[in-house]
Amino acid sequence: MSRNYSLPTIKLKPTSLPKFLGNKRDFYRWKRDWEALQKQGEPTGSKEVKKAQLLDSLDEKITRDLRLISYSTPEDIFQILENRYGNQTAIAIEIVEELQKIPAVRGHQPRRIVELIQAVEKALKDLSDLGNTGAIKNPLVTKSIEMKLPEVLKKEWLVYAADKRNAVVPENRFDHLLAFLKDQENIYEQLEQLREEDSSRRETRMEQRHARTKSVKAVDDFASCVVCGDGKHRKRLYFCKQFRTLTLNEKRAAVKKVGACSKCLEIHEDKSYCKPGFLCKNQSCRSGDDPHHYYLCPRGTEWGQKKTKVAESILRIKKIFLRNCLPSWPNIAEMYFQILPLGFLIQLRIS
Repeated sequence: MSRNYSLPTIKLKPTSLPKFLGNKRDFYRWKRDWEALQKQGEPTGSKEVKKAQLLDSLDEKITRDLRLISYSTPEDIFQILENRYGNQTAIAIEIVEELQKIPAVRGHQPRRIVELIQAVEKALKDLSDLGNTGAIKNPLVTKSIEMKLPEVLKKEWLVYAADKRNAVVPENRFDHLLAFLKDQENIYEQLEQLREEDSSRRETRMEQRHARTKSVKAVDDFASCVVCGDGKHRKRLYFCKQFRTLTLNEKRAAVKKVGACSKCLEIHEDKSYCKPGFLCKNQSCRSGDDPHHYYLCPRGTEWGQKKTKVAESILRIKKIFLRNCLPSWPNIAEMYFQILPLGFLIQLRIS
């Protein structure tokens, strides 16, 4: 007597593994993300499958130049990649050098000051991911950042640092400097806003007759920030602290609502005003067709949710398999679940 069991079809949305293109700054972030996602998608732990997936996730030039096909295990391949791209000291030096290449701010340039502060914050974040914040807290690097400040702001900082109540010493000078700059960020954003308002008053009526683009319409329609309601940074979402705490979908909705540029989070007509310095540098994002500001990175906001969904899907497949396959011998069913490929289990029909 045979029984027919109907097994529900489970459709999993395919998720591609992140690809490494050879950028040293992205190596450890790519490795961490790749291993986490690969482990969720291939629970059998097959070394052959892992090796094939790893080679497929590398740029062809890397595979060819390092002759990675000749190595037998994924562990050996990772070791070769780490020897070539994983020198943490070299990566930290590259991050610091990129920060030091930023030119000093001259005169009254509020926008440039804000960009400098954000560049320092991003460098600190990248070094924190690397576990080497000491590279940027070095007294020489801190001094270099101080020298990039305009004279007025530099004077205010030196007065702050000389105040004994603030307890600024060489060991914590960078931390105090960053905290001081963050406090100044809103002030210089307001100054930039005042400059723009003064400039807008000088526009002639002939210029106002020009057809408005979507971005200009968005600026005119919203007198304040669509997220927090503050009128001081309505043209620049990256200034909004509340915007940074939103989910990815909420951030995208806010960007679309005001017609802001997804690359720099500012509202502007001319593409030449776009600042590419804050584009997301995640490996998979850089290789895609949708460049975006690092605040809009899906890897940073939805990565944990994606891993959870994959794990839950695998657990559902396991429960269905154990319920419908060999129900009288659960231990045997458990063994088959561990050794059979995930794709085979999804397509399986028990009759």
